[in-house]
Amino acid sequence: MFSKPSDNTYKFAKVVKTSVLTVALVAILSACSPRVSTHGNYPRPEQMELFHIGQANKETFLKVLGPPTTIGTFDSEVWYYMFQEFERFGFFEAELTKMNVIAFRFDEAGIYQEHKAYDLEDIKRISMDDNITPTAGHEISILQQMFGNFGRLN
Repeated sequence: MFSKPSDNTYKFAKVVKTSVLTVALVAILSACSPRVSTHGNYPRPEQMELFHIGQANKETFLKVLGPPTTIGTFDSEVWYYMFQEFERFGFFEAELTKMNVIAFRFDEAGIYQEHKAYDLEDIKRISMDDNITPTAGHEISILQQMFGNFGRLN
């Protein structure tokens, strides 16, 4: 009633099975490759050759590099250009894999004086302190906070 499958049918089934498994394996492995994203603006070597100490000014930097990533908080004569590279595997949090920072220092007249470059290893040496900065004054209790303004209606 039913005929016995031929050898060609077995060979075809084996090829299909192998192909499906190969495609599935490639899909699984490609899902494990990281997604890389980059952020920032870091000067290329040919751009750095355009800046000469004592000659270049802030306007030259703006024309060649564009605005800095940030300007010094305590010294507005220091401009920082930064580059960051992140890798993300699947649904995991992105990990910082590369970071370069270059700080350009200018004098009061806006003339380029020096630069310093930092990388991820330099940044890792800066340890952040999670403690709270103490402030002047005294600590008050929850009850003092709740009833402190009672009767001070103006």
